[in-house]
Amino acid sequence: MKKIATAFLLGFLASALAGEVKSYPLQTCIVSDEPLDASRQPISNNYQGQEVKACCRECKRDFKKDPGKFLKKISAAE
Repeated sequence: MKKIATAFLLGFLASALAGEVKSYPLQTCIVSDEPLDASRQPISNNYQGQEVKACCRECKRDFKKDPGKFLKKISAAE
């Protein structure tokens, strides 16, 4: 768990230093594909310069386990 948190933090710091964050192109959760609704308060994170959004904590946790699997959705949308 500490390795994941460290990797996530390093990715965030690297992108913050670069100053450029790509906006999230989807209208759905990166993990579950559920529509992102302001009433559900989506969780937004920066992963290696790419903004990602999850609908809940469980999806955020699943994303952290295998980010590459889910980032393919963003690549396909662009």
